[in-house]
Amino acid sequence: MPLTRTNNIFKIYHKYIRWRGLLNPWGMMVATRIPLSGLSIKARVYDSLKNDLIAGKLRPGEFLQEKKLAERFGVSKTPTREALAELVKDGFIQLIPRKGYWVTPVDPQDVKDKIELRVILEGAAVELAANRISAAELEALEGLILPQPPDGGPVVDREQLEAYSHANNEFHRMVASASGNLSLAKAITKVLEELTRLILLYYSLPSIEETAHDHLELIEALRRRDAKRARTLIERHLGVTRERLLGALWGETAVARAGAVVPAEAAR
Repeated sequence: MPLTRTNNIFKIYHKYIRWRGLLNPWGMMVATRIPLSGLSIKARVYDSLKNDLIAGKLRPGEFLQEKKLAERFGVSKTPTREALAELVKDGFIQLIPRKGYWVTPVDPQDVKDKIELRVILEGAAVELAANRISAAELEALEGLILPQPPDGGPVVDREQLEAYSHANNEFHRMVASASGNLSLAKAITKVLEELTRLILLYYSLPSIEETAHDHLELIEALRRRDAKRARTLIERHLGVTRERLLGALWGETAVARAGAVVPAEAAR
């Protein structure tokens, strides 16, 4: 595919996600489809800060001061303080008494735990989705598979990386939603957001073609109502994600120390 055509696709996709309400007024990705015009001041501040955190614009260990943030958004301290308190509950930031807030540092064990949790949650979700997903949802999933860059290499351009990452997350969220279990879908969305922050901070997506292939295989398994195959595919897919993320953060030795996430089929 010509480079100009690929770039045009990204521009169209960027306009699409803005139209769907997936970019906030500051141009950051948002994890909700609720129009920002209907949000409270606290929710607007929370949304913007959360997406700065997910996008890696606020890095681990960076200090945040309530007063400066209030000035940045042109609001009072009260909604800013409330938004920060919510982010503390979410685990994105930590409160340092008499100093302010700082972005939660990356903890290797926490990353490993979140990836294992994602395997458990998404494994259950695809099994449910195989029996409940609709034809319209399958078609929508196919529409979230973006083209491979023309040179076949990794995505390094920031806008393209965010577009791919967002499409990938939307794919996994849609599969989770197709499970018909709202609590499960919410739990998957939360862990996706937490891991996306690390992906955007520390490495570019290594193979969009491989990701697209995995997603197409999963769509086919869901179309065939093959729950066992769908679970095997998602566990394999997330196992690769795990190895690459841990390797990008701490090298191959960290991957070995962390131990393997064993697919359920292999464990039987």
